[in-house]
Amino acid sequence: ICAHVLSSLSIRSVPLLSTRNSHSNQLFDPAQFDRTTKVVAVRIPSRHTHHFFKALRPWALEIPGMKKVVDDPDSKDHKLLRLSPEEVPSPERFWKVLDQDPERKNLRALLESDDLTQQQRGEAVQWQEVRTGYQQMTATQVLQELLPPGVEVPTSFEMAGHVAHLNLREEQRPFRHVIGQVILDKHPQILRTVVNKVGTISEQFRTFPMEVIAGENNTMVEVLEQGVRFQFDFAKVYWNSRLQTEHRRLVDLFKPGELICDMFCGVGPFAIPAAKNKKCRVLANDLNPESYQALCKNIQRNHVSHLVSPFNMDAREFIKACVPGERVDHIIMNLPQDSIEFLDALESVSWKSQKVSPFVHCYCFSGHEDPETDICRRVERKLAKSKLQVYLRESISVFFVRQVSPSKAMFCITFRFQDLNGT
Repeated sequence: ICAHVLSSLSIRSVPLLSTRNSHSNQLFDPAQFDRTTKVVAVRIPSRHTHHFFKALRPWALEIPGMKKVVDDPDSKDHKLLRLSPEEVPSPERFWKVLDQDPERKNLRALLESDDLTQQQRGEAVQWQEVRTGYQQMTATQVLQELLPPGVEVPTSFEMAGHVAHLNLREEQRPFRHVIGQVILDKHPQILRTVVNKVGTISEQFRTFPMEVIAGENNTMVEVLEQGVRFQFDFAKVYWNSRLQTEHRRLVDLFKPGELICDMFCGVGPFAIPAAKNKKCRVLANDLNPESYQALCKNIQRNHVSHLVSPFNMDAREFIKACVPGERVDHIIMNLPQDSIEFLDALESVSWKSQKVSPFVHCYCFSGHEDPETDICRRVERKLAKSKLQVYLRESISVFFVRQVSPSKAMFCITFRFQDLNGT
């Protein structure tokens, strides 16, 4: 799943990447985040470590890369269990909380056992200094210190393979290299490149201009989805990791042997899984030459050349020239901004050989307060201009896909049609 929340992610105990990149000199000094913090540590008998840890785990120290239980330098028979300063801010607070909890009262007896010297008993709960730094901080914590007041910390990003994709606001853009480097540092095992969108989405190919703000200048990625390996240049084709669940939902509707017509297929996130996982035959078309080339390679890579036929055509020409006279079971129209406008293209095909029309899965956007009614009216209005009519109005389904913005959501309307060419 490919949108990540920065506040919930932190770096693991691995070497840091350099805090320099090709765009700038030193971006920041990680040493500026070095801290020495006092935490409460409980001296516990080594033989009871598991028992104590289990009982006190909700209070244990939670700092990435830092051990919760360490050796006691003053006693080889004991360990020190470090506690969270938020949960246990002082030794006195520990005893008070312990005595108030019936389930943990027996821990006091163990802590004050006879195998401790009198001095050790007095130090059963003590302060301990721990050193933290950049490596232990989350991306959000780092950026809250690095960005000036009034500049909001980015809360999430999308991922495609090793590339993280940001859509920074205008006030964040002057700090894009710092933001990118922190994200890169905090995910060194999965990210190598961070990009930022710098322009509007192309209406023709659904791609957008981007700049590399951290890491390698490499946008050729590999993505695994539904057991299918896709390779493509993220900068040149349309790919949205947020649609992974929707890809699976639709493919799950298909039955083995069905014929699928994908009018705006991209690099094949519907087409190839339908062939590989459901043994469907697929006619897959996309206008973008880069998407088409990636589609062809992905078809070969996933060994479905006998099931998927790729095309690089305008969708109207494709549906007119390439859809055969045999039965088509599903038509996918995943071009949310314009799919409804292409519905009249279905009129150019003779469906006389089919007793029932294909299922049409048409993706679209709506910001209406009643999106289902809005979408149905738009579909019926477009079909009314052709010889198509919606088959059984009550059988239409409108499925919510995702929230695109506060005022706009993406949906999939599924329906069948009739009265095509007078049939």
